[in-house]
Amino acid sequence: MTQPTNADIRRKNANFAARAQAGKKTVRPPRSATKRSVGTWVLIAMGFLVVGGTVVELIRLIVFGSF
Repeated sequence: MTQPTNADIRRKNANFAARAQAGKKTVRPPRSATKRSVGTWVLIAMGFLVVGGTVVELIRLIVFGSF
């Protein structure tokens, strides 16, 4: 996705101001929650590994009883 040009930003700002003056809705439509960025998946994977490793270690300590 490319960055908007200066003209695009000015046009969108003017459109927003016109809608606000007219009393119309100015909220953004919701972003689709179906697409996640790579960074989000990396954080999920790292969290899974950390939590999973902790659970495995706790089970090992409980079963074998060596602290």
